[in-house]
Amino acid sequence: MASEIIPLLYSRHYLNAYNHVPEGLSSLTHIARLRWQDNQVGRYFVKIYPRDYAPLGLVNEITGYLLALACGIPQPPRAAVVHVPTEVFNQLYSQLEVPTDMMLLGWATEEYGGKTLKTYLGRNMQSYRRILHQLAKWSHLPALLAFDDWLANQDRNTGNVVVRSDKDFGVIDHGGCPVKHDWTAEDLDPNGRYESKLLDEVFSAGNPLHLASGMVDASQQHSEAYTKVVTELQYWWRIFRELTEHNRQALENFLTKRAANGPDRITARTGLLRL
Repeated sequence: MASEIIPLLYSRHYLNAYNHVPEGLSSLTHIARLRWQDNQVGRYFVKIYPRDYAPLGLVNEITGYLLALACGIPQPPRAAVVHVPTEVFNQLYSQLEVPTDMMLLGWATEEYGGKTLKTYLGRNMQSYRRILHQLAKWSHLPALLAFDDWLANQDRNTGNVVVRSDKDFGVIDHGGCPVKHDWTAEDLDPNGRYESKLLDEVFSAGNPLHLASGMVDASQQHSEAYTKVVTELQYWWRIFRELTEHNRQALENFLTKRAANGPDRITARTGLLRL
């Protein structure tokens, strides 16, 4: 079986690197020009996760991307696992030079126009509050908040929500879910309550009823969303040796149980009264 959604690109598809991206503490990120399997050429963000810090980084990215896709959450339209030439890596990160015969895999996502929320926070608080107010009106926000609750994404922050316009947003970076970058089976509690930075930020001015009820509605679709992409998920989960069978089973159990219990969990979290 080959992947139907996320292709594997080889070093021949990697045309050249532009520059590395300073943001991102868990991965080494740079911009590269890649040729897709249909021969289309474009600019992509390529993330390489150090095995000693985030050995499950690629697994997390793939899992989050596929489930977000199934939930209809806006994100970069193309993503792939790509072989990164070691000579390119050594030029970009000379202090971390690796053997030339080492196979490096990166997570590539198509360049997604816009600026992150963090950019607005860096300007001034008034600018940030204005764009946060617009975010609260975004039609996909309830689905995103429910999605992050499902995957226990404690890493959703101002650096991985993209502002494409006053009414158009999207998300990048699923490397920290579920729970954290270097999770183990013991970290995955299907009944656990996990931090949600974006939820707390949006609800800080109160508890918008339409967001809370929208989150419950969105969570009712999670079991179906999982079913849509489970074959693709299992294909990738079995490829990476970093994901042990014990952890894979724990991940499946975590996702399916949290999908089933989502409406009740979100109702309790947001203080809604279910009728």
